[in-house]
Amino acid sequence: MVRLSKVYDTTPGSGTLLDGMLANLRNNNTERAASDLIFCPTHLDDVVACVIRLMRGSASTVANVAAGPLSRLDLARMAAQMIGADPGQVEALRMAELNEPFSRPGPVELLPSPKLDGYTFLNVREALAQLASAHAGKEQ
Repeated sequence: MVRLSKVYDTTPGSGTLLDGMLANLRNNNTERAASDLIFCPTHLDDVVACVIRLMRGSASTVANVAAGPLSRLDLARMAAQMIGADPGQVEALRMAELNEPFSRPGPVELLPSPKLDGYTFLNVREALAQLASAHAGKEQ
């Protein structure tokens, strides 16, 4: 069994976490981001690589597959900075202010399984740079 936090990819137009955030900011929209929404955004390719690694190691336990923890607010600010968006487009708030019709878990800070020791997850800043570059290439 594999436990995951938030999974994203770096495919322009996919609508996943980073793609949606960058598109929103590029369109000069406000990105509302909770400072207390802590999660471990993990690239889809890392999830696949880690699952294969666990299977090859005959892992038969619960394994966490997750990159380092980050707040949604920090991620939104990082995205805005990456594309040169106005920092004022990122609206800081608390989860309770989202007024969502569902509940979210508290901070999700998963430590990667010890069976993944030595594996290097894609840094979310690098992923943002890849996606921002891909988006810029499509606009030309």
